[in-house]
Amino acid sequence: MKTKLKYLYTKTLKDKAKLIKIDKDEKGTFAVFDSTIFYPQGGGQESDRGYVLIEGKKYAVDLVINDNGIVKHYGNFENLPENIDVEMVVDENVREINSKSHTAGHLIAAVVEKHYDITATKAYHFLNGPYVEFKSDKNIDIEELNNFLQKEIDKKSKIEIKNISRNELEKMGIFVPEFLGDEVRVMEIEGFKPIPCGGTHLENLGELNEVKIKKTKLKKDKLKISYTFS
Repeated sequence: MKTKLKYLYTKTLKDKAKLIKIDKDEKGTFAVFDSTIFYPQGGGQESDRGYVLIEGKKYAVDLVINDNGIVKHYGNFENLPENIDVEMVVDENVREINSKSHTAGHLIAAVVEKHYDITATKAYHFLNGPYVEFKSDKNIDIEELNNFLQKEIDKKSKIEIKNISRNELEKMGIFVPEFLGDEVRVMEIEGFKPIPCGGTHLENLGELNEVKIKKTKLKKDKLKISYTFS
């Protein structure tokens, strides 16, 4: 049975679930629940962390992975009975900083595509060196881009998470990977095109203090833009 991905539809950081099983693999011991509010690592974003409360005891969750629809919550889970009720608690600070990094990356992609007419092809939102990569044979001015970014942040534009049909997105000229199906979850910054995305995001750009371009690197037809945020 695949795990119900509640984090896709709610921002709640506490929720009930049922323990399905405990198992091990090369990454360690993991628990599987019938549903989860924990974001699993993927899409260029680190996983949530937090803990699960089981029979009055806290079990830390250090890593979450989606394995073909089965979400594995890694931690020190041992000798627990199956089919018992648990409470999940996501670390608010970890969720916030990961959401900031992911939103900042989408903002950079949107602004660069708008002002420089080049297309984002790859993104990495992990905290150890986030960047967005574009298909381009020309570099861009960092100071100018930083000014564009700050102007958008100052607008405090709304960010919306919703589902849009594949047909509608393709009519807008937006590429939709085949595996996403006919109804696609998107994130949309007010004033920009919606982008297919399964990650977590802020509710508006005002929750970002700033996004700064750290450096750019042009190699052949790839422009890598590294950034910081707060």
